[in-house]
Amino acid sequence: MTSSIESFLSHSVGAAPLVAALCRDLGIPQLIDQEATWDEDRSILSPGERIMALIINLLCEERRPLYKVHDAFERLDTELLFGEGIRSDHLNDDCLGRGLDAFYEIGPSRILRQVALSLRLKEAMDLPFVHFDTTTRVLYGAYGFEGSEEEDPLDRLFSPPPVLPPSPLGRRPVQPAYGHSKDHRPDLKQITIALAVDRH
Repeated sequence: MTSSIESFLSHSVGAAPLVAALCRDLGIPQLIDQEATWDEDRSILSPGERIMALIINLLCEERRPLYKVHDAFERLDTELLFGEGIRSDHLNDDCLGRGLDAFYEIGPSRILRQVALSLRLKEAMDLPFVHFDTTTRVLYGAYGFEGSEEEDPLDRLFSPPPVLPPSPLGRRPVQPAYGHSKDHRPDLKQITIALAVDRH
């Protein structure tokens, strides 16, 4: 008795299925899909799946610009990760960009809070103390809401930053401002990043 295999296709899986399973177990794509405004009938991938694709890419692949992310998925089994019929070219920069837009409108910090709270309750974690720290990132370049170029940045050091208009859902973008610089660059605007963590 003889048998022949005409052709077969091999895919590398690596850690991607584990990361995808963790994302789903934490409820990340589900939470995003519940909160986002999107047309389920016209979307191949949901906003939550698009953000999950970026998480997989960030944790399992080298950092790539958005327009090259789909190249990384050419080596992975996208049907295993996202479902039947999903190809790497579905994960193009337009698709992922729209996912990021939806994620921004919801509020990333809001999703993070919900995921963290859900995980804490699920694992029955106690919370005896929290560590809190901030860091700053200086920014270069001009912004549309800034004042005149002739204005001395040091004169505006203690001035309140201009308030940008809210997005359609009421969220405001990050507003770079002058202030105490941990990078010792008071001449540049900066953003402050804060993080609170517990012992887990």
